Amino acid sequence: MFDIGVPVSSAALKIDGKDYTIGPAVPPSVTEQAATEDGAEPAAPGPGQIDRKGNLVVAPTVVARNGYAGKALATTWTGSPAGLPLTRLALKAYAMSMGYRFNENTNRYFDVMLTDPATVADDEQQFKVYLPISDNVAANEPAAQPAAAPAPAAQ
Repeated sequence: MFDIGVPVSSAALKIDGKDYTIGPAVPPSVTEQAATEDGAEPAAPGPGQIDRKGNLVVAPTVVARNGYAGKALATTWTGSPAGLPLTRLALKAYAMSMGYRFNENTNRYFDVMLTDPATVADDEQQFKVYLPISDNVAANEPAAQPAAAPAPAAQ
């Protein structure tokens, strides 16, 4: 599975002659998750319906949603596109070690290719890698200092 970003001029979309509005992806609620854990598989939504993540279903294998427009951690990668997964993992490790909150299910990593693959060698491609983070960011406070050792008893 992969995501492709395609700029559109409006949030309105027409499927089979009906108008729909593309919105942001929404994580499934706890009650929806519990309902699907009872063993019964819900029917797959059809074109024009909303799937369990809040995406508008365009075709059986195509969904539409607004792209991420909030805060994101970003880094650059220069090299073969094969190095992008490791760059994403490094960005995720940084976010986790610094207390940044993110949800890969609703706001996935995304990359922007900065060079033209027709004119730049494969091992010299440049990418900007983004990890969307939530506004609820944990404070990055230094670790608590250890308690001072007790003073030796006077003799």
